Amino acid sequence: MLLCLANDGITLIMPFEAWAAALITVIFCTVFAFVIQTVAQRLTTPTRTALIFTAEPVFGALFAYFYGNEPLFTHHLIGGGLIFLGMVIAEIHPRT
Repeated sequence: MLLCLANDGITLIMPFEAWAAALITVIFCTVFAFVIQTVAQRLTTPTRTALIFTAEPVFGALFAYFYGNEPLFTHHLIGGGLIFLGMVIAEIHPRT
């Protein structure tokens, strides 16, 4: 960053399609998702919300495997399963 500023500065030249894709991603994947998430959180319990958030990395890994053709190794499954199990146990038996 400092080298860019010391030389000619930063130039962002992107085609219209790239700007449109970024704008669509910001609107639909971020703003819309956060609005839906906020509304839905009011309609469920905090424990259920925590369990849903815990499942997010699981669904991320499944989508990456099925739609992104990314490898899913045994150690990924074991690590993800342990994290998920830890969160479920923490929600079922919270410390007092």
